[in-house]
Amino acid sequence: MDRLLYPLYLQSKYDELKKAEKGNRQQPKVHKYVAACEQVMTPVHEAVVSLHPARVWDDLRPQFYATFWSLTMYDLAVPHAAYEREVNKLKAQIKAIEENLEIVSSFPPLMLMSRVTPLTFYNES
Repeated sequence: MDRLLYPLYLQSKYDELKKAEKGNRQQPKVHKYVAACEQVMTPVHEAVVSLHPARVWDDLRPQFYATFWSLTMYDLAVPHAAYEREVNKLKAQIKAIEENLEIVSSFPPLMLMSRVTPLTFYNES
């Protein structure tokens, strides 16, 4: 099964579960979707375990591995706004430190440069 087809299989299984419960709407949609995911992806979860040494699964669950593997670049998103907010906070902290001579004079010069240089380098690129 091609990894790009998994979303179609999931949607098909989800639709099947919805139709089966047409008159009885006791189960929320999210539960139906989770059930569809389990039914479609369980064989994949079982198959990926044999692909790596056992120690890999101490830190990583097969479900996460298979889910991430089944995604495309269009499924992934970078939170640009949150990233920019954090960069701006760091810039403000650096500016506050530079403006307060007491704080700046208390840092050893190499320590101060190691904190400023990476952000300065980022701004230039």
